[in-house]
Amino acid sequence: MKKELFILLIIILLSTQLVSAKCTRPFYSQDINYSTRLCGENFVVESGIIISKDNVNMDCSSAVLKGNLFSNSIGIIIEDRKNVSISDCRIVNYKVGILVRNSSNVLLDEITLLRNKIGIKLFDSFNVSIINGFDISLEKPLHLSNSFNNTFSYFNKKIVGDFCKFNFCLK
Repeated sequence: MKKELFILLIIILLSTQLVSAKCTRPFYSQDINYSTRLCGENFVVESGIIISKDNVNMDCSSAVLKGNLFSNSIGIIIEDRKNVSISDCRIVNYKVGILVRNSSNVLLDEITLLRNKIGIKLFDSFNVSIINGFDISLEKPLHLSNSFNNTFSYFNKKIVGDFCKFNFCLK
């Protein structure tokens, strides 16, 4: 009987390790260059996450990425990229939650932005879709510069502004 319990305990421990090996735990200044799934935990990532390759899908699995609001930190940086998808993230306490610069075909789905100064900044980007978003930023949910043909849809607020003339602002 003791041998059977010992074997069962070993199997449980091994299966727990296998499950945890299937997700990524971000660390200081994390570079993501392949499609990945984050572990659904709380992470302090003050320098944020950088998407460093095209065609990357990142599923945050409801992970919380925490920054330092009093620094110039950015939660997720997507720069010079194509075909990037990020889903199910909670981004908290950054100067900017997500920065998208010179990028196209970016999907941000089910992103929750809390206590960031600015939720999402878009510079020189097009075909960026923010859908099923939730934003409680300290200053404003969106900042756009030279960015067109993008879609914005938030659960908790109507997105308005001059940029809606050249983008799709949905409620």
